[in-house]
Amino acid sequence: MTIDPCVPKIAHRVQIACSESNLAMAEPTVAIIGGTGFIGSEIAAALTDRGYSLRLVTRRSGARKIRSRLPDLDLIETTVHDPGALSAALAGADAVIVMAGILHESSTGEFDRVHRDLPASIANACVANGIQRLIHIGSLGAGADAPSAYLRSKAAGEVALGTRLSMAQAYVMQLLPVKLLTVDNVRSMQVDNVCSEDHLAALGIDATPLEDIAPAYLSRSR
Repeated sequence: MTIDPCVPKIAHRVQIACSESNLAMAEPTVAIIGGTGFIGSEIAAALTDRGYSLRLVTRRSGARKIRSRLPDLDLIETTVHDPGALSAALAGADAVIVMAGILHESSTGEFDRVHRDLPASIANACVANGIQRLIHIGSLGAGADAPSAYLRSKAAGEVALGTRLSMAQAYVMQLLPVKLLTVDNVRSMQVDNVCSEDHLAALGIDATPLEDIAPAYLSRSR
């Protein structure tokens, strides 16, 4: 079988992302959701070779065939779309890799259910279990104005994932003696509060790009 040259590179990048986190303990546990596919199985094998303890969370009984390649794999078959079952499946993991995805809808709304709602639910489960490392495998070309429903749903998942994690972080930070960030701050930042160039020109203001100002400004604080 010929291996796509991109697959080992993806596996290596994921391994680097895990090693750069706080996973310094012996045999850290990495849970993978959506790891039964071609890329997922390669990532699982690569992480196992590097000493990680792998937990594969799946709703597909057909995933059992991966045991023949990775006999030490902890395979958990559960209803990933049930928040309680998902949280229980991730309990005790040190990091989570999200690779869930489908290429075709078997029913209306399935793209959003898998690509948008599930990542958001996973983020909530990570917060509930105190899991500090979450890696999400997205899709090139994803965007709200992308030409396909698949790409639009992948973009919605990235937004949902970021919103859940930002809100969780803000909730914790607003409990500090000095509130560096609050939930209300995060909600405010979801709205574009920057004047367009047309309005600035009407006021006689010539806008300067931030990247032209930042280096000089930051150098003064050194």
